[in-house]
Amino acid sequence: FESYSMTISDFYLENIEYVITITGDLDEIIAVENESYDDFRATEINFDKLRNLRFLELGFQALEVLDLSKNRQLERVSFYNNHLTQDIILPNNHNILQFDLTASTGLSSAEVSSLIDNLYKNVVRHNTMNGFIGIKEGYAEDPPVLGPPSAEALEKLRILRDDYGWLIPDID
Repeated sequence: FESYSMTISDFYLENIEYVITITGDLDEIIAVENESYDDFRATEINFDKLRNLRFLELGFQALEVLDLSKNRQLERVSFYNNHLTQDIILPNNHNILQFDLTASTGLSSAEVSSLIDNLYKNVVRHNTMNGFIGIKEGYAEDPPVLGPPSAEALEKLRILRDDYGWLIPDID
């Protein structure tokens, strides 16, 4: 059996961490979902051994880095309201069809632009039609775009929207 682990912290009690380890046939795990509206938030998650992970939904976590570089089967990544995250590492080759970073405001302009570049290259490589990218700073009416992305990254978003049919909330 293999295992993967998640470290969570109690935000009411400082310096208390719990490690959750999941063991078994990790190739059977295709989805992970963790929304933490309370004060127990993941501070570290190692997804390296979840080679068949297709769906990931993480909201309200305390991760500084989200490393998905080994998860080439990903189709949907929802990573919203993660204000402490500064770096997201995607695989170089993937088939992500939905990618939502809404309100993950810790990401820099360079990081958001890099993520857009990665998604763009994979959409073009695989001719992936009709996907979704959520990159707004929040949920209120007409929030700004995260980052904001570079002019080059914004142009790539326009190409995804116009040529590949991707739904991308107002970027213009």
